[in-house]
Amino acid sequence: MPRTLLSYLLLFIFTSSYTLSQGVIQKKTLAVLEFDGTGVPDQTMQDVTDRFAKEYGSFKKDQFTIINRAQMRKTLQEQNLRVYGCSSFNCGIEAGKALDVDYIVIGSLIKNGPVYSLKSQLIDVKRSKTISRADYDNIIGDIISIMSKEVKKAAAYLASAKIEVEFVENKVEETQRKLIILPVEITLDQSFEQEKITSLMNEWIRGEVTFSKKAKLVDFEIEKKIMGKEEFKNGVMSNQVAKNIGLQNDVTHVITWTLRITKLESSFILNHFSIV
Repeated sequence: MPRTLLSYLLLFIFTSSYTLSQGVIQKKTLAVLEFDGTGVPDQTMQDVTDRFAKEYGSFKKDQFTIINRAQMRKTLQEQNLRVYGCSSFNCGIEAGKALDVDYIVIGSLIKNGPVYSLKSQLIDVKRSKTISRADYDNIIGDIISIMSKEVKKAAAYLASAKIEVEFVENKVEETQRKLIILPVEITLDQSFEQEKITSLMNEWIRGEVTFSKKAKLVDFEIEKKIMGKEEFKNGVMSNQVAKNIGLQNDVTHVITWTLRITKLESSFILNHFSIV
């Protein structure tokens, strides 16, 4: 699994790392402008934009209020601003100020023969700067697959960008999540060294968690000691057992994984749950 894909998973696992001592999170406002299309029908571009807004909203619903798209179009029309074809930085800033939002997303989809190019950009309107870009070139496929894959990936990537969070009264206490990583099931062909593979898998996932900066990990020696027990040589076999082990080690979250590599199948499954 590539780092970016697992990083998106960790983004969903740890959507927030704060609790408030006093006050509440001040949500930011965001508008997704109509993506500009070249070689793509207008109705299709509206569908692409709607899909992007929906996906982005699902990732950041606790941090952003995404303004109603019909109201957005009406406001831009009333101020004689472009509703469609606004894919440049300056146009995005102008529209963002007219809509009085904190952030704005602009984008475009270009079709050249059978090949598509999708570009999107998250802009901080107040500071007039680009926060993040997600560009995908040389896309082969139909528009349905592009909306289900590339549009979703672009929304996830922009959603992963770090945004400054403001709190009413600015009083906040960070909550540190403590995490343990355990194998649920390990089924390997005899050509694999199971003990070595188990340790390497846990090391790899730990590295990704550390990279995400979303949680504190238990000492690796604790995980190795658990995995070294005879009864757990093929995994802890259930999430309930993993939960009990987590409680014994004073953690708040557990990531479990299942690895099967045989002559007939090859699969890797990640799961996460809170135990507090």
